[in-house]
Amino acid sequence: LAAAGALAVQASFMNLWALPALQWLFFLVLGKVGKKHGGTPTRAGAWWPAACACGLALASTAWWPGWAVRSAREKAQASSDGAEFLAGALAIAPESAVLYADLARAHLNAGRPAAALAALARAESLNPFDAVLPLMAGDILSRAGRFDGSSALARRALEIEPRCPHARILLAEAALAEGRAEEARGHLQQARAEALPEGYAVAAHEGRVLILDEARAAELKRRLAVIFLGPASVP
Repeated sequence: LAAAGALAVQASFMNLWALPALQWLFFLVLGKVGKKHGGTPTRAGAWWPAACACGLALASTAWWPGWAVRSAREKAQASSDGAEFLAGALAIAPESAVLYADLARAHLNAGRPAAALAALARAESLNPFDAVLPLMAGDILSRAGRFDGSSALARRALEIEPRCPHARILLAEAALAEGRAEEARGHLQQARAEALPEGYAVAAHEGRVLILDEARAAELKRRLAVIFLGPASVP
């Protein structure tokens, strides 16, 4: 019953074949193997309580890292500077691109853009197929006026996700800042054409790639109107 309960919990919240539940099941069965059909325990079967305890200990050990990482992420989100909590989580899961992206956000919130860029570079090295990572780095460089870098990162995001309004906005901002208004207008028009319809349901992570930032698009439109139509065209 305990083994069945462990498998049911594992199937409800995670993968049925994940290690902790199977460890528990294995050691419970192992502890019973030595029993004779008549119910009299053999010498090996007498060890079944210890085997069960060992299974429980291993199951707890296997579950602990995931719990510790989740707990650290929750504390980081609730903190004004969650970098310390995330550093602890990375000590447990040092190859997690998600944790490095979280660390970058924590550094940004605390006013450390250089550290955020370093964390994003590490995240991208671990997961080079996530368009959100170069977009985040591109935003940092764009705000710092480093438009060559932001443009390169926007193009990298487009290689991963060709339909990416956020990347088009970055390219439009860079082009406009460098005096290429016609190019900027083209990128803005493409961003609007590629954006998901209003009210379209999408996961938060995908939304960073697929949803148009209306505030930034409106600002670009205003600045372009001043260039093409003159200051009087802008209320």
